[in-house]
Amino acid sequence: MNVKTIFKQFLTVGIGTILTMVISVITTPIITRLVTPEEYGRFSLFIMYGNIALSVFCLGLDQALVRYYYEENSIGYRNALLYKCVRIPLIIILACFMAFLALNNCSVLRTEEHIPLFISILFFVYTLILVIQRYSSLTVRLERRVKLYSFLGILIKTLFVVLAIIFLKVLNAYPSELLMVAITVSTGIAMLLGIIAQANIWKFEKEIKKRCVVPTKELIRYAYPYVFALGISSFFQGIDKMSLNYYSTYAEVGVYSSAMSIVNIFSILQTTFNSLYSPMALEHYAKDKQDTSFYEIANRIITVLMFFFGLTLILFKDIFVLLLGEKYREAACILPFLIFHPIMYTISETTVCGLVFMKKSKMQVVIAAISCLANLLGNAILVPIYGGRGAAFSTGVSYIIFFTLRTLISNRYFKLNISFNKFYAVTIITGVYAIYNTVGENCIVSVLGYIICVTVLLVMYKDTVFQLIQYGKQILSRGK
Repeated sequence: MNVKTIFKQFLTVGIGTILTMVISVITTPIITRLVTPEEYGRFSLFIMYGNIALSVFCLGLDQALVRYYYEENSIGYRNALLYKCVRIPLIIILACFMAFLALNNCSVLRTEEHIPLFISILFFVYTLILVIQRYSSLTVRLERRVKLYSFLGILIKTLFVVLAIIFLKVLNAYPSELLMVAITVSTGIAMLLGIIAQANIWKFEKEIKKRCVVPTKELIRYAYPYVFALGISSFFQGIDKMSLNYYSTYAEVGVYSSAMSIVNIFSILQTTFNSLYSPMALEHYAKDKQDTSFYEIANRIITVLMFFFGLTLILFKDIFVLLLGEKYREAACILPFLIFHPIMYTISETTVCGLVFMKKSKMQVVIAAISCLANLLGNAILVPIYGGRGAAFSTGVSYIIFFTLRTLISNRYFKLNISFNKFYAVTIITGVYAIYNTVGENCIVSVLGYIICVTVLLVMYKDTVFQLIQYGKQILSRGK
């Protein structure tokens, strides 16, 4: 498999990505104008804790599914592998839910207010749906059904905003709870459609486990470090909101989350790349364990794309924030450093392959723990003084540390030829640009800074830019 194949796959899913971006640009301002920052903050915390629960309850077996999926090319094997990976998480979630209900009925956990109990039950339902949806989307990804994957992403976004508007307009009460119900229902529908579309893989029969040659113990041995790594990573990603909730108010969390929602529009590119690249990298390694050019070229291409889009998002931040509404104006000063989350995470996916190929999943725990500690300390120092801006700065720096650790440790096991001088030069100049846009307000200086940053990026990666242009020309010429 070569870079042209990746490029074609990206173009195939590109229409869906663009549509999802457009939907996000339209829907985010609609939601923020219908609810207060406090209510949006509560909803954001619900989503955050759901993602943490997802990481914990999957038990790392979702990563085991990805790692062992291409060991055999038969439907029977993949069907049995999925069964082994999804069964244990579902049993544990249902057991926890039953325990919660039993304790609540015994007055151990009972609350006097109806809404908190309702949210608790809804949270369990949402977590269950998230876990099944995780495996549903993984099977779609691993089978490379990119059009279906794009459709399901668009469906979740569209259904969420439609249901949210209907609920908020008709019921006109408990807005944060209504948003929680809307995201739960929309995710559940996408989950069901994904399972129906992949019915041959989700068809579990008697004696199914015998079709998978990988022992359950081996899957668990590979997966269990990811419980800690992904759990810590989810906590790492949520420290900023937790700190704001602790040191400040729901309103501050809401404004911060609105800035994050804008960055998440850009993160769609991250999700698209990760969805396509991980299965391709594993399949390429299975075919040729010595060839590293595939990963090195992919690294340079995604570096150019991510930094270019990140810088562009900072340049137009005031326009995006203007759409959110008057109450969310502070988000413009929070946004600049948040771009380092999708940038660093996505690029690190091309450099961390050594840990995946060599099954060094325990090292992921070390990386996540160090990055999490750095973010925790940064938020503890900066949030009480600078609020959301401090949280964004701490998060951005922590993700640079995250990338560095992933890359250096992975290179010990699987050496890649990556130009660190170029990368960190672009990172530093982008960081300076982000600092100015966090504290400065002069639009002319911001535009000039953008031109300088993009020029440095294009000059340093001129060969990669030329490659991208050539691939684009070839595909366009074939389309005529």
